[in-house]
Amino acid sequence: MVPNTEENVPLDDFISNGNRDMPTLSDGPSNNFEPIISPRAAVLLAQDLSLRPAPTSFTSSHGPSPLISMPAATNRTPLQRPEGQEHWEAKKETIRALYLDDGMPLKDLMHIMSTKHSFSATERMYKRQFLKWNWRKYNTKGRQQSQVGTEHRGARYEKPTRRRQAERSMINLANQAQNPIERGHMYRRDADVSTPLLFSNRNHRQMEELHFSLRDLIYGSAQQSSAWKGCSKFELLGAQNDGLVLQFELAFEFLKEKELHKFGAALRRAFHTAEVFLEKEGCEILQPAILDVPFDLLSKGEINELQIFLYHVFRMLTAKKPGEPIQRMAKAMYAILLDSPDLFAHSLRQLYGITAHYFSETRGLDDLASLNARTDLIQIKKRDKTLHPKEAGDILRDYRNLLHKASTFFGQDSQETIEAEAHYLWTAFCADCWDNYENICKGRIHRIRAENEANWDTWDYQDLDNLARCTWYLSSFYEKVGDVSSRIQCLAERLQILGHVSRRDGNTRGSEARVTECRIELAKVLKEAGQVEEALELKLDIVRSGYFEEVTDDPECNDQS
Repeated sequence: MVPNTEENVPLDDFISNGNRDMPTLSDGPSNNFEPIISPRAAVLLAQDLSLRPAPTSFTSSHGPSPLISMPAATNRTPLQRPEGQEHWEAKKETIRALYLDDGMPLKDLMHIMSTKHSFSATERMYKRQFLKWNWRKYNTKGRQQSQVGTEHRGARYEKPTRRRQAERSMINLANQAQNPIERGHMYRRDADVSTPLLFSNRNHRQMEELHFSLRDLIYGSAQQSSAWKGCSKFELLGAQNDGLVLQFELAFEFLKEKELHKFGAALRRAFHTAEVFLEKEGCEILQPAILDVPFDLLSKGEINELQIFLYHVFRMLTAKKPGEPIQRMAKAMYAILLDSPDLFAHSLRQLYGITAHYFSETRGLDDLASLNARTDLIQIKKRDKTLHPKEAGDILRDYRNLLHKASTFFGQDSQETIEAEAHYLWTAFCADCWDNYENICKGRIHRIRAENEANWDTWDYQDLDNLARCTWYLSSFYEKVGDVSSRIQCLAERLQILGHVSRRDGNTRGSEARVTECRIELAKVLKEAGQVEEALELKLDIVRSGYFEEVTDDPECNDQS
């Protein structure tokens, strides 16, 4: 029943008497009516549509209109239309925070910028500007829907479509077997993941952000990264890490020996290498900088240095790769470490397992990069004493399958076969599988020498590197069986090989760091064997080497203030 507010006055007379508010439904007989406005109408009413000056008078044949008393305009700030690049640059940080950091969909971003910041631009204008800024959004709304297995239904008022969506199929295994070099990975459809969880505290939210960023990084790289797609199944992903992990290990080796000046110089050089290394793609940065160096520092108990390293990496990636998954991972890891080092250690171990799983899912089990990630996981489990013998057996079996494919496609003496065999020896060393280990190492050394001349100057870097690695594997076997003299002989030969590479090619691929590491290890073995003078001579060679020359001559490094 309509309330009788005007004694049933006719509607035309009601409006002509200046009553512009239409009566609305109410629960009681109160005269204070509140209009009910639909959500879509509210958005339209909130827009500033006064593009022309409002008329000051409105007359008709029926007399003056009641619209004369309406306000001419609102007090809202008029919408600004971007007319040049300077307008976009003024709003760049605001748009970045909403679109990249918060992951807001584009339409929601447009609404926020229009209503709160008085900045109006079309969807095409935004997309064109994102291309100019070279912004790439990994965790898009459509990708989130595909990850949780949902189907895009369209907008609420759109007519539902019955068109069948195309399936993304993986590369045919037969084609890959025919030409294994062109593309060494298989892109497989994403596995389903759980929907976002409710968080009991901030750490749980950061943990989920860390895991989802890792997923975005690996699956996004499988789709977009040239480094990922260009990596053959017989190559490591981002193999040229410039000795980043080794340089941090060397620095803290000097700290352990209480040689503080060397520690400072080596640490300074390691951070300089990290800055250059972070220029690479995210998938190449992941294992050395985000996993290996933090785990090495954590295992040594260097929590303060670990905080400095992660903060440095986070700030560098924020400047170089803002909003990308690798930057979000560094940010989350630094926050977790500040809150709880124990939780950080737990999350780091989880990351190793998840990385190995995602690599196997996207690249396959018979892939050197996937097998290397699984080897890293074996090392973690070996330290925690949770390694099951079946896990070691499975990965060695997959290595043998890869070796069989390499020898079939490229030949027994090819670089691909030798590289795969070297990593097989490393995995067997990590898993304590010593069956026929000495014979495999010696046979490999013999094949490498047989393919080259006696003069090392004619050898390419890969052959020298393989020979140096194999002599180190053999020295590790002699350490296991307690043969000190054979171990010293292998380490001395390795030092000669690495020294030749450093003198001939310069400090490429972290060769100077490897020479320094070999000198330290050989000096320790010589000292234990009673050859003290030889050990001291090697330590003097470390001081005189070119490894410290760069930083010890730097005034900032020697500044004692």
